[in-house]
Amino acid sequence: YRFADVELPIHFVVTNQAGRLPMRGSFLVGARLSWNTARNQPQGISLYQERVGLDIGLGVEFSHKKWKIKPEVVYSHGINNIHNLGDTPYDWSVGRMVRDRLALRVFVWK
Repeated sequence: YRFADVELPIHFVVTNQAGRLPMRGSFLVGARLSWNTARNQPQGISLYQERVGLDIGLGVEFSHKKWKIKPEVVYSHGINNIHNLGDTPYDWSVGRMVRDRLALRVFVWK
């Protein structure tokens, strides 16, 4: 099954601003709304195209001259059931499906 997601993440990020160290830790919490724009559906099962998830993550911000680099690890827990229970052949054997994701994202700015 292919996913071609469009997502709208809304995150609250807290960064340690104390001190003049070249490295600062950060913590994020938030949510995301996503829509799967892929048209194909797997045979024998029906999935929703809309999803909601809760995000939590940790990051580290590095300063190098005028540049800042911030890698973050974000865990997204799908809080809704993505399986549209209906009359397809595999509905009862699949049961409840939840989509989780672990992502590494890197921000670079001047």
